Amino acid sequence: MGIDNFAASLLYNRNKNWVSQLEKLMPEGPLVVAVGSGHLVGAKGLINLLRKMGYKVEPVRNDMNKDLSLRL
Repeated sequence: MGIDNFAASLLYNRNKNWVSQLEKLMPEGPLVVAVGSGHLVGAKGLINLLRKMGYKVEPVRNDMNKDLSLRL
């Protein structure tokens, strides 16, 4: 499997499927979606696909305390 086929199956086909699922959920109200960064960029990325459909896509600031530690 070449890198183009890998990208198509792992990223682009998944993005298309997610967009169709998100389209069903978004009329219910604002939605936060967390995905890996590879799914966001480029012409076939989620951000571009959603904006082409007329949706407003914007980042959400993470104000989580960076000093959290795991205690065992």
